[in-house]
Amino acid sequence: MKKQIEHRYQVGGDHYLNMSIQPWDVMRSTMSHEAWLGFLRGNVIKYLMRDGSKRGSEDLRKAHHYLEVLLEELESHGVESHGAESRYEREGD
Repeated sequence: MKKQIEHRYQVGGDHYLNMSIQPWDVMRSTMSHEAWLGFLRGNVIKYLMRDGSKRGSEDLRKAHHYLEVLLEELESHGVESHGAESRYEREGD
């Protein structure tokens, strides 16, 4: 079975990878799918906005990792990310 992308590598250390139960798994199993996607999107935004203020390009690598997980999640549920409306488009803004 293919490992989910968040289990394949970690940006900025290995402190989560060494845990028997990873926070990703707890969050995915306790959050609604919509909340899980929101968490992933929020972290992409956070790390992109934080880029340059902490540890070089590490924040860009973290944003990329969250984006990869988000894309894998969308694709596994048959959602094409380029065809999805944003919240703002649905609200008519």
